[in-house]
Amino acid sequence: MTRQLLMLMAAGAATAVLLSGCGGGTSAEPPPPPVQANDQVPPSATATTAAFVDFTRSLNKSDSAEPLKVGNVMPPTSETEEPRQL
Repeated sequence: MTRQLLMLMAAGAATAVLLSGCGGGTSAEPPPPPVQANDQVPPSATATTAAFVDFTRSLNKSDSAEPLKVGNVMPPTSETEEPRQL
């Protein structure tokens, strides 16, 4: 009876050791969001006239900076908002 109990305890311990290595999930971090290129106008800048003015104000005011790729960017317009100074 003690040999049978000892074998049962050993089998239980072995099972516990094997199962403890299986759990826990993964520790992989989610991928970072895609990086917006600094030479392109982000879509959020053309959402409203205020957003466009804020974007243009945030640009680097250096003559040696890389130019923006404006491509098909259409600045937003408004018939009701007052003009804002850049």
